[in-house]
Amino acid sequence: MGIILGIVIRIFIGEIKIFTSGLLFAPKFFIPLVIILYGIKLRFDKVILMRPSTWLKIAVGTIICFAIAIYMGRKVGIGDKTSLLIATGAAICGRSEERRVGK
Repeated sequence: MGIILGIVIRIFIGEIKIFTSGLLFAPKFFIPLVIILYGIKLRFDKVILMRPSTWLKIAVGTIICFAIAIYMGRKVGIGDKTSLLIATGAAICGRSEERRVGK
């Protein structure tokens, strides 16, 4: 929802100069922080007990998610480092949330 809201604001209001420094800082600080904090709640004992077919599904889904996020990042003009951070968030965190919800 936040991304959609940001797109709508950018379309109708345009770039707001006062937010420029924050917009440059936020992805570099918050995305890695959130990925680290998310990793804290992962349980290694559950991960090692997964079936090989589950590992394959996770690997394929993660690769596809990375490819789409990086491609879309380049299409909209986001830098490669930020695209990789977003791809990591979507591929790793997003995939694990999907797995947990669908159990």
